Amino acid sequence: MLAAFLEEWAGNDPGAWQCVHHEEEAAIEVVDFGLGRMETIGLQLVVYVNTDRYCAKELVLFPRQICPEHRHPPKVGNQ
Repeated sequence: MLAAFLEEWAGNDPGAWQCVHHEEEAAIEVVDFGLGRMETIGLQLVVYVNTDRYCAKELVLFPRQICPEHRHPPKVGNQ
């Protein structure tokens, strides 16, 4: 599904994904929050670091796509 999405989006700008390496593209996480409406509700994540204490991520939304309000469980233990 991501490949089709990228093709459609990049059709607007053929050079849009030239800065993404194949390894990075393969590691992109696609989240639809279980709603099955990826065209309008969803999120693409490029994860650089993800540990128990912190993370570094880029969050990508396509045109006309929104990220719904959601919650993360509280961290328990040593903060």
